Amino acid sequence: EAVADEQVAEGSQLGGEGIQPGRCSRDGRKRLSLSGQCAATNVCSHAANCKALYDRSGGFYNVGPFTPFLLHKEGSPPRSSIIFPGATGGTQWGGMATDQQRGYLFVYTQNLGSVGWTMERKKGVSYPEFEEVPWKLPYWIASVDGYGPHHYFLASAGEGLGDYPCQKPPWGQLNAVDANTGEILWQKPVGIVEDLPEGKRNTGLPWGHAGPTATAGGLVFYAALRDGRLRAFNSLTGEELWRVRAPGWSVVPQPTVGHGLVIYNHDYDNPELMAVKLGGKGDVTDTNVVWRLKRGAPSTPSMLLVGEELYFVSDKGIASCVDAKTGESHWMERLGGNFSASPVFVNGRILFLNETGTATWVALGKKFEELGKNEVPGRTLATPAFSDNAMYLRTDEYLYKVAAR
Repeated sequence: EAVADEQVAEGSQLGGEGIQPGRCSRDGRKRLSLSGQCAATNVCSHAANCKALYDRSGGFYNVGPFTPFLLHKEGSPPRSSIIFPGATGGTQWGGMATDQQRGYLFVYTQNLGSVGWTMERKKGVSYPEFEEVPWKLPYWIASVDGYGPHHYFLASAGEGLGDYPCQKPPWGQLNAVDANTGEILWQKPVGIVEDLPEGKRNTGLPWGHAGPTATAGGLVFYAALRDGRLRAFNSLTGEELWRVRAPGWSVVPQPTVGHGLVIYNHDYDNPELMAVKLGGKGDVTDTNVVWRLKRGAPSTPSMLLVGEELYFVSDKGIASCVDAKTGESHWMERLGGNFSASPVFVNGRILFLNETGTATWVALGKKFEELGKNEVPGRTLATPAFSDNAMYLRTDEYLYKVAAR
């Protein structure tokens, strides 16, 4: 086995051949891993590269949930921590979807561990990863492979085969949870690795950066993975009903559903909106795609459907309104700035919020009309939330509540 099913009690340091995997049971105990063979991917070079990562890292330290990164002093031998879920593991990215009538919650989880240590920053040395955010502490994260927080428990499967997690799959899965009891109703590995041998491809994938979308009619959609597929699931059983193929990876916007269509973006680097007719069985790529649109498509903000109009804004600040049924453009305008937050429909108007705190209010309808602007200080990447006649807005430093006096 590439990853054994033995159990390790909390507090172990995973010496010898043991490597911490990516799954954590309810009692906090962990499954153990590498034995130097090839079963996890059936690619022996992958197992060898995982073992090499373990050796270079000085072994992996783990004391169960919330394991800290050990402090590494300059000149000392490598000694690494391994954390599950890691920096992008668990439900770190993407939101959740709900079926309020049944009380179901749907969420995608990523089984991807982080490896590394805490280090003291040297004066006068530039660490680009540290400057991504205004980090004020004298410590940050590194590993045997360099500085920064993005070092994971994965390794190359060989030339031309890509990097994959070292622990036994599933590496990512869609989960249905009873929101009233916390009971897991079903779990479904989602995502395939076509480079792997036949029979080993249904691993589930990490790097799912968007949440699912659920409908009252019993469907759950997920389209965030790098295998380039939108999938429709039965919300009661987790059965995959149908799928659409389109190349892409790291999809962030959540799919939007209405008028018998699901509308989604299939690629982060080259965004394109696709409208797909609901229904069918198996692969419906050749029969169910109704329209496609590249111009102005967002990589990060989700789309907003109001009536028959679909509103969206590109990451570079181009706002658009199109006919949701046909993809025909009604208007397209440059708002200014870059965008991560999704547009919101509130009090009969559309709110677009850019990354530097400028809110642009636009009239609903097929003709563009700017109604006004507001500004708050700070970086604004999150979509505002509205409740009880108040707006809640998060910046990089504060959470604001805005309401009438």
